[in-house]
Amino acid sequence: MPPAPDLHCRLLNASNLAYAITTSGQWRQIEDVPPEYRDFYERAGFDEDYNAVMTFVANDELGKPIHACLIGYTQGELILAFRGTEGTLIDWLNDARFAPVSGETEMGGMVHSGFLDALKRLWAVDGNALPTEINERLNGKAFYITGHSKGGSLAFLALDVQVFSRLTGFSPVKQLFCSASGMASVLVVPNPCRPYASP
Repeated sequence: MPPAPDLHCRLLNASNLAYAITTSGQWRQIEDVPPEYRDFYERAGFDEDYNAVMTFVANDELGKPIHACLIGYTQGELILAFRGTEGTLIDWLNDARFAPVSGETEMGGMVHSGFLDALKRLWAVDGNALPTEINERLNGKAFYITGHSKGGSLAFLALDVQVFSRLTGFSPVKQLFCSASGMASVLVVPNPCRPYASP
């Protein structure tokens, strides 16, 4: 199956593919992807020549593996896709941790505490393996961040310049883009008149 014809469709397929993640590791070829998700892999346009997709899973504070994301190559692009909320009670309870906390974000204001915690846990899994992989794989590529539901909220939060640079230890790349679908609110801006980039 050929890749989807435009960027937004490819990112939507990458977001759907993130729901296939069960453990951290590498999908070296399409046969490593669960069969029911292979169309999403192909439609996202991931390039099998480069051991295209790495997956990451992080536990919550109770040790449950509810946070997940993947990074993968397409032709000239690197995509980071966050998995959304699954149908488990523990995942829904994490989403309900919406008390605002300071996110030290570029836009100012407060962020959803559960989503910020999830993002920090994913960045820290396996000794900061995710930001290390991003650093190694960027290599001048365009960088796209995406997700659905909770994953869309994590994508939007990860896009924030200060959060991104603080968690990864490096400055954002020249071309950084976020596409999120079905996301919950993650940010409370203290001054609604203050201009900022919309998601």
